[in-house]
Amino acid sequence: MYINMMFLGLLVISAIVTMSASSWFTAWMGLEVNLMMMIPLMANKHNKMSSEASMKYFMTQTMASSFLMLGILILITPTIWNFNIWSSIIIVSSLATKLGAAPFHFWLPSTMMNLTWLNCILLMTWQKIAPLCLMMSSKINLTTPIIVLSTFIGALGGFNQTNLKKILAYSSIGHIGWMLTAMMINEDLLIMYFSLYSLMVSTMSLVFLSNNMTSSSSIIQSSKTDNTNMFIFLNMLSLGGLPPFLGFLPKWLVIENIMFHYPMLSIFLIITSLITLFYYVRLTYSSFLLINTPSILKMFQKSSPMNFILTTPSILGLPSFMYLY
Repeated sequence: MYINMMFLGLLVISAIVTMSASSWFTAWMGLEVNLMMMIPLMANKHNKMSSEASMKYFMTQTMASSFLMLGILILITPTIWNFNIWSSIIIVSSLATKLGAAPFHFWLPSTMMNLTWLNCILLMTWQKIAPLCLMMSSKINLTTPIIVLSTFIGALGGFNQTNLKKILAYSSIGHIGWMLTAMMINEDLLIMYFSLYSLMVSTMSLVFLSNNMTSSSSIIQSSKTDNTNMFIFLNMLSLGGLPPFLGFLPKWLVIENIMFHYPMLSIFLIITSLITLFYYVRLTYSSFLLINTPSILKMFQKSSPMNFILTTPSILGLPSFMYLY
């Protein structure tokens, strides 16, 4: 346990080094240390598939780091040709690979499927901070294709999935598109969106962890023994962005800021968000109908206190809309 805490501490420090770096080389070095500290955390002696996941993560991230260094070398090397556009494309592609954004998302769903829920939380939240900061500080305006592909694949990729980790992985891909859209507007909106997303996806993962759920069938089975599916239902609606839950607030602010500048992009984001919300509702609605308690009050009385704690962030969206008026 103490070794894992040490690796976790170094993981945090390496990300902070990358975020505060004043040169590309220091940022690259922080990313490499961050990668090497994540690999031992992903390894689990009780799960043989975690070795495959950690190896896939290592190979993908190493390839992305190599391309990042190549883009940096092209950018700083003086030549008689103008290679700035190519270096920008290489740098953005490598950072998008580290984020798990489309079309470089191929490693994320299969990797998350073989990890523990706590490692999934790290992969979906903390591990995105350093690449996002580098992409934001680089001021490279080549993110629109990544935004379109990420939201599209994130919406359609999780449509027929039954594994909950894969569903959250494709949801993460879709939310990356929204984060990059927020980055196009200003840094404050990106920080707010990422903070709320991290809160929602962490609580959703902890709900699944506390109830030992890994697939959609386990949600249906839980409705017959324990009334935890109401809390799963509320958290998923919040993560999908349904008003008046907390997850709708950052999406509303993003759409409000880009509607007049990028009308087609805003329409596309709304449509893909509705598709994502549809399969969230489809995932939980069938189990929600199996509740046989005569009232909602009795259902809440039978549930554990942990479920109340983990559902609180979702219903925080009710008073948060006062901010918009």
